[in-house]
Amino acid sequence: MMDLLTFIKDIGADSLSLFWLPLVIWTVLAMGAIVVFRTFKKIPSVYQYHGRVAIIWALPLGIFISYLLHRVSQLSDQSSAIAAKFIVISSPITVSSSASNPSLNWADPIFWLGMLTTIGIATALFGLLRLAINISSLKSLSQNIENTSNTKHHLLSAKNKTLLEEQCPNTTLLLSDEIDVPCTFGWRQKWVVVPASLSDNPEKLNIAVRHELMHICQSDYLLNATLQGIKALFYFHPLIHVLEKETEEYRELYCDQQVLVDPDISEKRYAELLFELSSKNIFRPTAAVRMAVHPSTLKKRIQVMKNRTQTLPPIKRSIAFMLITGLLFTGIMACSDMEEDGITNTEIEQAQSQMAPDKPSDKQPLLVLNGEKMDGRDSISRIKPKYIESINVLKGEKATAKYDDEGANGVIEITLIDKEAAFNDLRSDAEMQAMNEKLKQPRSPDKEDFYVAVEKQPEIIGGIKAFQENVTYPKECKDAKIEGRVVVQFIVNKQGDVEDPNIIRGIGGGCDEAALQAVKQTKFKPGQQRGKPVRVQMSLPVRFKQS
Repeated sequence: MMDLLTFIKDIGADSLSLFWLPLVIWTVLAMGAIVVFRTFKKIPSVYQYHGRVAIIWALPLGIFISYLLHRVSQLSDQSSAIAAKFIVISSPITVSSSASNPSLNWADPIFWLGMLTTIGIATALFGLLRLAINISSLKSLSQNIENTSNTKHHLLSAKNKTLLEEQCPNTTLLLSDEIDVPCTFGWRQKWVVVPASLSDNPEKLNIAVRHELMHICQSDYLLNATLQGIKALFYFHPLIHVLEKETEEYRELYCDQQVLVDPDISEKRYAELLFELSSKNIFRPTAAVRMAVHPSTLKKRIQVMKNRTQTLPPIKRSIAFMLITGLLFTGIMACSDMEEDGITNTEIEQAQSQMAPDKPSDKQPLLVLNGEKMDGRDSISRIKPKYIESINVLKGEKATAKYDDEGANGVIEITLIDKEAAFNDLRSDAEMQAMNEKLKQPRSPDKEDFYVAVEKQPEIIGGIKAFQENVTYPKECKDAKIEGRVVVQFIVNKQGDVEDPNIIRGIGGGCDEAALQAVKQTKFKPGQQRGKPVRVQMSLPVRFKQS
């Protein structure tokens, strides 16, 4: 049970920055866009339609690109810090301070975030299952209708016949008593299904057919399919439902306008048909594009028809608008992790370069840390960005006005979120480097080279549980409430023994030594390349935490 709860907590920790942060950013942007679209009602329907499509598309795309950038950043950090490193165990091995009597902190927000993420995943799977059933029912319906339908192509107008034959390839027109509202569905093979009752009135039949053919010419069936897939994945998010409903409404409004551009189609007859269909049972499968959306939109559709102009905005401009909107949303979401607490990495690098110890002492700017004038520039320049809340650089008169002659060479004001933690982290890094220096031994000339990736990776004999039994959480670390992840790098030789272990990331306080000692005691099944045992370099993360 505890393994499951720990797994849920790990999901919460991983999803915080990779999923929920981009989702929150998208939500804020989407709400702002909806307000703009609703405020400026004179924005053409096609822009309203494609704009909302772009916003919905941006949600999964932004999260995906954000994840890719995160992975690229991780790989870059690893490759720059560690030469020839290969991490075999991606999830840290957790060592709890109370492993014999595990307990869960129910007040931990990360756990509940993990629960929320798990529920979201379950909801997405359910939504995808519903969509699959939906598509399957449409396929069965098309087969049943095709076997019993009477197409009556002779009732179609010349323009509709031309559209069907030349601009709507792989499209089958069917008339059926099984539906009450015209609809379009399909992917490669498209079906336009019209109620058989309309065959008694050729004018209404041609209006309905023209409307559905316009959907095919605009590829609305493709857009709708992607929107339904995204809706299934993010079914838990209310804004997705709002945007999808409004997208459907403006899609029909734009299609109405396209149909009525033809002077041969009567606006009055078109409105009468819409009114007639509004009382019918709407074809339910959401994967289909339907002529009648909801009775509540009828008044708006007729009003837009009355105020319409004969000239519609170029579709290419609307598509360009859709792409620009989508890229803007995606870019903002994907770059959400490019800053550290509101300070860009470039700003931090610039400030740290000005604090570099190799600058002439008589030209160094004054350093002020949390309101206190400081020395020790070498250490301060290595403070990690996550601890820095703000950096303010003063020059010229502003610097001397505030700090007199001491500010003649400029002033760097730094505010730390947690000064004590920042300097403890520096001390941990120093301890780790000192310990690695002690561990370093001259490489024997007879030692063979090693692999970083092989066909069959080394495996811990007895599994992760056996390794955990070798790790002891030092009492002094528990008392000092030291937590974090220690990463040990080592080589597994041809016999499965550990060689040259060293700490590549430590937290100090004795945890580094405990992790190192556990690795030394661990036996492995040797890695193999082409069926032969070989020496393989590995990295093993060990996470120490209080329970």
